[in-house]
Amino acid sequence: MHLTPATLETDQFRAVLLPGFGTEGGYSLLVDETTQSHVNPDDPEDLQLPYVRTIAAIVDALFAPDTSVNALHLGAGALTLPRFVTHTRPGSSQRVVELHGDLLDFVLDAIPLNDPSGVEFVVADAVAYVETLADDAARFDLVVVDVYTGSDAPDAVAASQFHTALRAALAPGGIVVVNAFTASGPDLARDVEDALREVHGHVIAIADADLLSGTRIGNIVFAATDHEPDVDALAVALTARGSLVAPDPRD
Repeated sequence: MHLTPATLETDQFRAVLLPGFGTEGGYSLLVDETTQSHVNPDDPEDLQLPYVRTIAAIVDALFAPDTSVNALHLGAGALTLPRFVTHTRPGSSQRVVELHGDLLDFVLDAIPLNDPSGVEFVVADAVAYVETLADDAARFDLVVVDVYTGSDAPDAVAASQFHTALRAALAPGGIVVVNAFTASGPDLARDVEDALREVHGHVIAIADADLLSGTRIGNIVFAATDHEPDVDALAVALTARGSLVAPDPRD
């Protein structure tokens, strides 16, 4: 597949898909000049962004290879993680919630899913959608919260009400993973952690030490569960996925 740069202009944001990025090729999605995603449709395990490798390692540590999962993705980007889950856990059921239907169409038109089976798309505000999950029979093994337009995230993703609703939608043994991009606000990561700790028994933060200390901006990934996670298995998975960071239990 070969692409020339493609651009989507709306009254809310500007998105650009740039081909030929990454050590193995692939495409970068920029929204309002912020790199939102990298995806290599020829190799769904080619994960260039460190925080995405971290989330993939969490999946590896929690779910055995070729074990299907029921996943909810809040925020679509270039669909890097849904592609990864489909590739590594065949037969998985995935629901992707994206606020901007035009962005979703833009990505899918340019870079279609290799295997769209088992992937359901919902165009909705993620925060409002989560409030409807109480009436949904589905229970999710994995919830990924990665809700951004450019570098901005809604305040509600750091609210206890939001995370209480997500916890209720988890299957037994399920996990909520939140990407907190600290450039969107200096208090975002702290507020996300506080909200997760209110509603879950165990919370882990994964990032470089200078990010955790607040001396540099970037992505902090939080993982929250109601069962004690296997931190050693997670550390092994992080190393295998090429991440140099270590899990930091916040219990």
